[in-house]
Amino acid sequence: MPPEEKGDTSTAVPAAATLVLCLAGGPLPEAALGEIRRAAETSGLPYRLVASEWRAAHREPPRGAGTPWHVLVTAKPMRGTDLAELSAFDDVVSLASDCWHDDLAFSLAWVGRVSQLAQRIQDEGIIGISEPVVELRKQMAHAILDRDASVLVVGETGTGKRVVAEALHHADDARAGHPFHCLDAGAVVPGLFGSELFGHVRGSFTGATESRPGAIRTAGEGTLLLDEVGELPTSLQASLLSVLQQRSYRAVGSDHEHLLKCRIVSATNRDLQQRVAACEFREDLKHRLSQIVLRVPPLRERREDLPMLANALIRRYRSVHPPQCAVEVLEYLQGLSLRGNVRELEAMLRYATVRASDAPTLRLTHLPRPRAMEAAPESNEDVEPLEQSLAVLRKTLVSRALQHAARDLPAADRTVQIAWAAERLQISARSVYNYLNGEARRS
Repeated sequence: MPPEEKGDTSTAVPAAATLVLCLAGGPLPEAALGEIRRAAETSGLPYRLVASEWRAAHREPPRGAGTPWHVLVTAKPMRGTDLAELSAFDDVVSLASDCWHDDLAFSLAWVGRVSQLAQRIQDEGIIGISEPVVELRKQMAHAILDRDASVLVVGETGTGKRVVAEALHHADDARAGHPFHCLDAGAVVPGLFGSELFGHVRGSFTGATESRPGAIRTAGEGTLLLDEVGELPTSLQASLLSVLQQRSYRAVGSDHEHLLKCRIVSATNRDLQQRVAACEFREDLKHRLSQIVLRVPPLRERREDLPMLANALIRRYRSVHPPQCAVEVLEYLQGLSLRGNVRELEAMLRYATVRASDAPTLRLTHLPRPRAMEAAPESNEDVEPLEQSLAVLRKTLVSRALQHAARDLPAADRTVQIAWAAERLQISARSVYNYLNGEARRS
């Protein structure tokens, strides 16, 4: 392991999953440094020691790709503004305690486990280098370590809440070998909710010709995802609250008590606090469901992840020789609003991948035509007159189509290239000629 770096104030970012121990409060005895090194080695992570004064050690750790895990080890009492600034660190251990070495070993072992789980979660599909995604993976790792806590996954439509729930399940060694089951709480018929959730025995109601296990029993010791839980009618919320409180349930028509063994993960795109304020959701149920809250960021908050997401989605549909996204495609996607988030991006790229057939590169002409003609740049500029905006858009699209025609059909004559551009734009060749004649007159 590397030796400690006395007085190091470098802002270089170590490799991902490197443990940075900031030693504050003055020089430490060699015996203490030896204890710290041994504790760091138990974490299983590469580490570096930074011995420095509190202010230097306290600087805000860098964020983004390659961010290390920062742990402050200090003999200096924490008070006043120091306490308010501790959020810069992932963990804090005070040497003032009589059992500081035990605290440090436990903290570093915890950090090491969180780091390993975050990597597994990334391998399960929660990819990205943006700060919101890095933080999401870390929160998911903490959720896995808190094994029985209920988890609420919140986020806008299309952000991938179910993907997060599945990754949480598969990255958890204790649950990955058991079923992952999803119940759409917003689509269940009110009169059948108890049967869908708890199951029923034969003859318990009209039409119950045979016994049937419910969603909880089906999930076993795995994970039950209650999707769209914010849409659950208030008349059905009491039965869900009861099973969360008692950690047990009965099938409809049965006197036999079953223990709740699965983890309950809920997902919603609704603001449950607003629903509580409107008396549409029970506050006690909200608290039970949200012991841990995972927020999935929308695409507009993680633009830097878009190239990685795009390539991953393309490989999903063409695992053998997948096409590469052309630079202009990535630039175009970056400029779209994509209000449908990852779901909308996935639909576009699936269409484009099928249309590209065996082409090695995905180009603008492969994208869905309605989206290829969308002008959705996010801007705070003043709104221009509609006709002026349409004229600029028309000029841009025709020029781009003609450039692609010249590139893809270099041996064809001008008439063929114009016909190709017109077909892609879904306009007549005469309209393209009119555009060219108008440009010639203006020049």
